[in-house]
Amino acid sequence: MRKTSLDMVYELARKDTRIIFIGSDLGIGTLKRFKAEMPDRFLMEGVSEANIVGIAAGLALEGRIVYINTIATFLTRRCFEQVALDLCLHNANVRLIADRQWRRAGVRAPGSNA
Repeated sequence: MRKTSLDMVYELARKDTRIIFIGSDLGIGTLKRFKAEMPDRFLMEGVSEANIVGIAAGLALEGRIVYINTIATFLTRRCFEQVALDLCLHNANVRLIADRQWRRAGVRAPGSNA
């Protein structure tokens, strides 16, 4: 499912220059073609999900269509307030792609259970 979703983001971005992808430490090779062909619209921001949502909100409010992808636990819990206030309150044009359970992604830190 993850690969299919991210491949679709890549295909959509090839057709629409407003699309930007922001990932959170997704690993080497994730969306490799996207990064190579559209480096100015590909951001990998590391483990900072709340910050990523804020970046996405700002870009969306400036007319961009933003896709965020990270581990589901992090996107639904660590940045809940930013999703509610930065995205939902402003009806920001941001798509959230939450995939993988933290244990299946190889994350071993206790905080990943938050």
